[in-house]
Amino acid sequence: MIHPIAQARHARLYERIVSLARMLGCDPAMVLDWYHHDPIQGLGGMTAAQLVQQGQGERIVAFLRAIMIHEQAESRR
Repeated sequence: MIHPIAQARHARLYERIVSLARMLGCDPAMVLDWYHHDPIQGLGGMTAAQLVQQGQGERIVAFLRAIMIHEQAESRR
């Protein structure tokens, strides 16, 4: 069983990650599927859910922010 404090931390990270992914233009249903099922090759091939469970959720936040920065730079060209 997960400790209530850890559970609250995971919930906050989940919300941040989902929000960032949606800001990238992803459909809400696709975001949920991605979060739980799609391995992220740039982060060791684990899913976002697995990384959050391992206490590495901030890596996903940084990863998504990097994508956003890259896309913003590309759109300015």
